Amino acid sequence: MVVQEPKTHILLLGAGFSRTWGGYLADEFFYSLIGQSEIQQNLELKRLLWKHQNKGGFENALGEIQFLYRQKSKKHKQNLNAMQSAISAVFDRMNNAFLNQLGMEFQDQIQIEMA
Repeated sequence: MVVQEPKTHILLLGAGFSRTWGGYLADEFFYSLIGQSEIQQNLELKRLLWKHQNKGGFENALGEIQFLYRQKSKKHKQNLNAMQSAISAVFDRMNNAFLNQLGMEFQDQIQIEMA
């Protein structure tokens, strides 16, 4: 039996950098996340995301849940798991879109503008 190590590639991008290849902007990510079933089924998570929408976004909402989990672990574990699952699902969709791109070179996206 041959065991292969998983191949992990991580690409860290700034806001809007991945837009050229179909990546989400912050608002698009937010609305995609809030539409996830894990969030739709959890009123507390929906409220938390709306609370942080313009104040740090989903990252701050996740940070608040992580803080609550560390303070009162059992009560907030389900919310933490649901939020992490929803965030992963949105990033998975973006990753799959990137994988389906023929090329991710800037020169592949050249547009000619006429004055």
